[in-house]
Amino acid sequence: MNYLDFDFLSFFLIIGVGQGILICTILLFKKPSSIPNKILAGLLIIFTVNLLEFLLLSSKFYVFMPHLMYVTKPFLFLLGPLFYFFVRAYLKPSFSFPKSVWLHLIPFLLIGIYNMRWILQTSEYKIDILTNALSGKNLGVSLIGILIAFAHISQTLTYVFFSLKKIKQENQEEIRSFEKRKKFLLLFTQFFLAYWFIQIIGVLCMWVFQYYVLQIDFALTLINSIFIQSLSFFLLLNPNILSPFPSSKKYEGSSLQTKTYQSILSEIKKLMEKDKVYLDGDLTLQKFSTLLSVNKGYISQVINQEFGYGFTEYVNDFRIKKAKELLIHPDYQHLSLLGIAMESGFNNTTSFNRVFKRIVKQTPSQYRISNQVD
Repeated sequence: MNYLDFDFLSFFLIIGVGQGILICTILLFKKPSSIPNKILAGLLIIFTVNLLEFLLLSSKFYVFMPHLMYVTKPFLFLLGPLFYFFVRAYLKPSFSFPKSVWLHLIPFLLIGIYNMRWILQTSEYKIDILTNALSGKNLGVSLIGILIAFAHISQTLTYVFFSLKKIKQENQEEIRSFEKRKKFLLLFTQFFLAYWFIQIIGVLCMWVFQYYVLQIDFALTLINSIFIQSLSFFLLLNPNILSPFPSSKKYEGSSLQTKTYQSILSEIKKLMEKDKVYLDGDLTLQKFSTLLSVNKGYISQVINQEFGYGFTEYVNDFRIKKAKELLIHPDYQHLSLLGIAMESGFNNTTSFNRVFKRIVKQTPSQYRISNQVD
């Protein structure tokens, strides 16, 4: 084989590789920088290099660069961890990597050692294997190869499962500042799972027929390219979706330590969720600070960095959630809107109506009527 073969697939892959490089560059050098952007860039770099491998294969350019082929195999075991930590960092302005993060690298390191068998092969050997695959010759697969593939899929889907649990938890908390972020994450997850659905089909084919199916890999490549190009288009239409929380930079010089931060956050959640102090219509930041015996500046910082907005909005979120429950509860149908407002922590219907409509996009009366059970 001494000629190149650029077909439609090759040009489609070139576009995907180009856009992947562009997105990764933007994410890595975008100001202000953020941990989620860097994690996402790492994930997309793996996808892009994997796409490049198949561009070399489809164009038959691998004959000049055989040692670039299949070097990403160990890195595919980083996709799950990177996806999981991206979700966590994207939903938490105060995110920092845990000390145990290195444990997530163990599968990558083990497969990296195993993959040295391929890395150390001669150019002639690699070209022969790849040429046979392209020519349609059946390439047998070993039991260990199938087990690695199953382990790869299982590992990644496990990380996706725990990532979706994180997203669901935020949905349950109804934190408004995360609404657009959650929608983006769910869309991102759908594309991510589409890729793994094809992976599962490929592994099952190898398991049943006991040989490597090149067409499955090309299908994965197409999904990969569509994923990168769709993400590029989405980010072009929503340039601020990956911006850091507005409060992140504000507290860069704060003396608040991580351990103290977590302790204050825990106490804030306890006062709001268990003690329901938001029902106090006269609750202020100063009063809240006194209840916690914590500097009100630290309280503002924790709430801003953790939830993306200020103390008043944080309290109002709890009050509106309570009001929504009361408005549709059969035992409270006799209460007027003023009664509902007072029971939810508001002192008057004016502020209650204004805040409710801003958050729910309906007036309290409209919400009550639209949620009545016949």
